[in-house]
Amino acid sequence: MKNQIKTYQEFERRLHNESIPTSTFDDAIVDSVIHHKKRQKPTYAKVSVIIIFFSVFLTASFATAMELTGWRLFNNEGKEVLTIDTMTEEEAAPHLEMDKIMSKYQVVIKNLESELPRGKFIYFLDVEAYEKFGITSVRLFQKEQQIKSIDQLPQDISNSFYLSDDLLGENSLFEGSINYEHPDEPMEEKEQRYKAMYEEAKQRNVPYIVAQGDLTQQFSSLSLTYKHEQYSTQITFSPSVSMILNNPKIDNDYRKITEQGIEFLYNASYHQLTFVKEEGAKKFVVSINGSRLLNEEPDPEELMVIARKLLEW
Repeated sequence: MKNQIKTYQEFERRLHNESIPTSTFDDAIVDSVIHHKKRQKPTYAKVSVIIIFFSVFLTASFATAMELTGWRLFNNEGKEVLTIDTMTEEEAAPHLEMDKIMSKYQVVIKNLESELPRGKFIYFLDVEAYEKFGITSVRLFQKEQQIKSIDQLPQDISNSFYLSDDLLGENSLFEGSINYEHPDEPMEEKEQRYKAMYEEAKQRNVPYIVAQGDLTQQFSSLSLTYKHEQYSTQITFSPSVSMILNNPKIDNDYRKITEQGIEFLYNASYHQLTFVKEEGAKKFVVSINGSRLLNEEPDPEELMVIARKLLEW
């Protein structure tokens, strides 16, 4: 495959040579390769835009360093509004290995997040991972801000979409959460910060080390969960316009639906609908994830009904 990354060292070398924009999903974890277990009762899998976005500084600029294929969504003027690309298994392997390393810290990270003051996040550096993968191994975590009412939504979202506590039935809003952007740091500053953390961890002879940082006021993702009868629906909003997935079989899972000049992308495996809403110069990626009974066939129309409500069609 032309221009394919064959080693993680090559990946990191290209990483240093790329101009890296702010990633809105630094603390997300790839989950698109996990197969959902079938259950004998209604089930809702929280597989959202947040989860399937590839993270750890892997943003749109990295697509230029890899041989990627995938989907593009366009608006009614023919302009590209969303890019969904895939990585090969070989390219994704180091990140999946990082996930395994980080899994041993689940309880530690949960406790650290619970103690974080509002507006703060943590840099989490595992010594073993840093020695093996470099700066791409450092993870950023924050405590989600909880939402109990639509009145708590950012104005950008409340002005752009029709949303209410009763969207899918009376008092159907169950819960919600907001994550905020991490500050945009030049690569050199990142390298210096992480090197200093690593050296301190080695000096103290500890397996990991953390440091705090300040979040920006710009939200990176907003998630709302609605419950109605035996079903649950999660709606996620993000200002990002690119995804990189580690599942190379994207064409088998997705199909496009076009309505009123807007393209929607439906994933039957996850019962997920993704589209972009343009509001002036702003773009919002919206992902609607529905639940279904074990014996029910996935039907995109169920999610299209919700999309039409959000868009006030």
